[in-house]
Amino acid sequence: SQATPPATEVVVQTLFNASTLPDGLLGDGSGKFLRLTNGSDVPELELDPFFSLILASAQLVGEPFTNGSYLSVMVGTTGTLFEAYWDASGLGAYSDVRLVWQVPGENPLGSRKGKAPTVLNCTLPGLQKLSDTPNAGWTTRAFNAQRYSPDIVGCQPPSPPPAPPIAPPPPSPPSILCTNPVPVQGGCAASLGLLKGDGQEAGYLLITPHTSTDVWLVDASSGDIVHSWSTPYGTGHAVYLAPGGDIVRLENNYSAAYDIGIAGGASHISAYDAAGELLFTKGVNQATHRLHHQFELSTFDARAKTGTLFALAAYKLSCEEARGLGRTSCNEGDGLYVEAVLEIDTEGDVVWEWYMSNHVCDGCDNLTKVPINSGSGKQQADWVHANSLVYDAEKDVLLMGGAYTNEVYVINHTSPSETPLMGDGAPASLLYRFGAGRFGEQHDVRVLPCEDGLCFTVFNNGRYEKNGCTFDGNGVQETDCSSEVLLTTLPLAVLDPSQATPPA
Repeated sequence: SQATPPATEVVVQTLFNASTLPDGLLGDGSGKFLRLTNGSDVPELELDPFFSLILASAQLVGEPFTNGSYLSVMVGTTGTLFEAYWDASGLGAYSDVRLVWQVPGENPLGSRKGKAPTVLNCTLPGLQKLSDTPNAGWTTRAFNAQRYSPDIVGCQPPSPPPAPPIAPPPPSPPSILCTNPVPVQGGCAASLGLLKGDGQEAGYLLITPHTSTDVWLVDASSGDIVHSWSTPYGTGHAVYLAPGGDIVRLENNYSAAYDIGIAGGASHISAYDAAGELLFTKGVNQATHRLHHQFELSTFDARAKTGTLFALAAYKLSCEEARGLGRTSCNEGDGLYVEAVLEIDTEGDVVWEWYMSNHVCDGCDNLTKVPINSGSGKQQADWVHANSLVYDAEKDVLLMGGAYTNEVYVINHTSPSETPLMGDGAPASLLYRFGAGRFGEQHDVRVLPCEDGLCFTVFNNGRYEKNGCTFDGNGVQETDCSSEVLLTTLPLAVLDPSQATPPA
């Protein structure tokens, strides 16, 4: 009954779900959320409803629930990016779809359906699998996308010169990112690239297909790939644009040995300039530590050699160490992986560390401790399976999303640096955890500006308890359930480390 909920409540609002678009992304009358063909009327790929069991991203651009704001969403399983704008009329939802873009490649679900993966059988310059065989075994899957405004790469026309009598300098040439278009080649089906474009905001999308060594910059207005980077290694999911047209990328050297076998694993973080020259690389692939899934670019600038980034890593405990913390299930050969955050500078030095192993308990209900035998990973080494990490610079906190524990963790960056097993001497740096019972294998936590709380969005994957969702032994959806994009607001009180028990 209150127009403004109390500041002590956690508020979860739905931005998007399957019911938002009853006619699907393309509005083609098929009754399917997504229906792709090879140019004929026979569907090669159908997705019903809005669903992805593989890492997906959701970026809210603008102030939530206001005209002009929109969601830019990558459905990882199919590599389909769509953008839905706020529509105050009718449903009053993010239902105005103005952009749908399909990653060129082969049908990712073809083999599962028993069909030959013939959709989007295209050849692109520089596209290669790690075997260096052009387009061999490659699929359309893409697990992450970043939306940027036009000025991020200097593609806007030069500003008007100052008025006389001062003679204006000659205008700067366009950025290299705007002068190296990559034309799409080959006999591509109708579902290649831009499937729908109608009044979307100008700007750019940064996309790296799954296992590909390439990174693409896509013009959101035309759907054209206007610049590409060819790198030596496959993607580790995350890639960001940095000042000067550089990219910083999580990468995986598939030929390198590793001791920590975690899905989404990566061997190093690298930075490249616009021409593809290496500017920086940092490997974290030891017996105890391995990068995976995500990092936060923060203030890191490899070209200027300033700032730091935050990397997500798995830290391996022995079973003896894990049992000492209260763990009941542990395979001696695998040990137990606990999540860690490494802050790394442009020299490659780790300047700050955080370890979840300092903030666990056995069966407690303390919101500043993580029950070590909780979640769907309680029987396996990859127990938390964190897949996202983001930094709120204004509040100086990090947010980490754990897929298997269905929670988001708020970490105090002002706390001292940690070592893995500090016992009672560990700082109280885990400020809050939230999500179990509401989230389900969520992905892509993103912070939003928020004065009255700590606000973030998540792509809430279809594995949450709603409408009786069930899955078979292979994790394949059996019943009608869908993903959703959520906006969560935590009260500012959770940021107060002096509270023994944060608000429920």
